[in-house]
Amino acid sequence: MTDPIQLILNFGKSGHVLGKSIEENEADELIKSIIDRLNTSERVLDLSPESLNEFAKLLLLYYQQSIQSGKDFSEEQIVEIIREIAAYFGKVVINNSSGKWRTKGSLWETEIVIGGPVKAKKGNEVRTYKEAATSLGQIAASTWLALQKGVEPKLFSGYKFACARHVKESL
Repeated sequence: MTDPIQLILNFGKSGHVLGKSIEENEADELIKSIIDRLNTSERVLDLSPESLNEFAKLLLLYYQQSIQSGKDFSEEQIVEIIREIAAYFGKVVINNSSGKWRTKGSLWETEIVIGGPVKAKKGNEVRTYKEAATSLGQIAASTWLALQKGVEPKLFSGYKFACARHVKESL
């Protein structure tokens, strides 16, 4: 099983074009690609938060059908799909929240930033931050990992977390 997180980190470190940040103006083309790949329409994947549930189902169906038909995904194909997933998820957050798109050079560092104050609770301590960032590369790589395990990704839960202004930090 390919580790998608390590894969996109390696693509970024090596300077591979697929490892670079997704600019916000690239997202629409990537979304068109994933809609075509999943053989669906913009009516189904309408960039609403609720569409993330259908997106997750379609991704799992696509992955399972591909594997059952003997498809072996190359590393480049995996990263292409991860970029498409990241673009769709990112545009859903941007279109339905106060989030802003931010890039820092690599796919892993393509982020959606929600302005604060954002309160984070860790144990009994509460910290306040001026913003919270969600890595689109991390969300998309975790989605691919779920697909490899035969599990439907929890993209709507990821959306709610990305938009949250009150979060619980891991201990």
